[in-house]
Amino acid sequence: MIKFNKNNSGIFLLLLLLSVCNIVYGNTGAETIQRLYPIPEHGELRLDVPAEWEVTYFSPSETKPPVITFYTKDDKRNEVFQLNLSPLWDDGFKRNITAPEQIRKLVTEVGQTVIKMSDETELILHSLEGKDGEGYFFNLTDSSAGPGEYSYLTQGALSVGEILVVFSLFTHEPDTVIHKKALKMIQTAVHKFQRDV
Repeated sequence: MIKFNKNNSGIFLLLLLLSVCNIVYGNTGAETIQRLYPIPEHGELRLDVPAEWEVTYFSPSETKPPVITFYTKDDKRNEVFQLNLSPLWDDGFKRNITAPEQIRKLVTEVGQTVIKMSDETELILHSLEGKDGEGYFFNLTDSSAGPGEYSYLTQGALSVGEILVVFSLFTHEPDTVIHKKALKMIQTAVHKFQRDV
């Protein structure tokens, strides 16, 4: 069984990327900072990011979708969670990847693959409403995860204007404040083009 850990977290994001190619905060008191992340040749992605979260941005090339990773660490410098997010666009796909039926199909296909590595036997999709689009996500569990591995995965996709934001959240606990913050942040996503300025 493949564990939900940071070493293979790219597998789950890659499943979403490959498939493309063929909700609310509680009263957490946390503040957010509005941040902009460049999308190669496709403007910027704006997010309201929890102020205490750390972030890394990786762009494989000037024409490939970047991967934005959010995380925090505890007092022992162990990673508390990891949220990988990537904006995708339609170029070359010959279909509207931001259409609700396409998003549902994409998330379902990925979920049916990943569920084989989890405790669950039935995939349950949840809807997600953003500022400028809609999407779906699912939650899965791996009770056999060992030290340094994540037991919980939340994964999905949300249309944001003309792009699709895919995400994978890895945590040690289910349904925590982190989940609420992550989903809320994703819901704040706005796609900005240069022509929008």
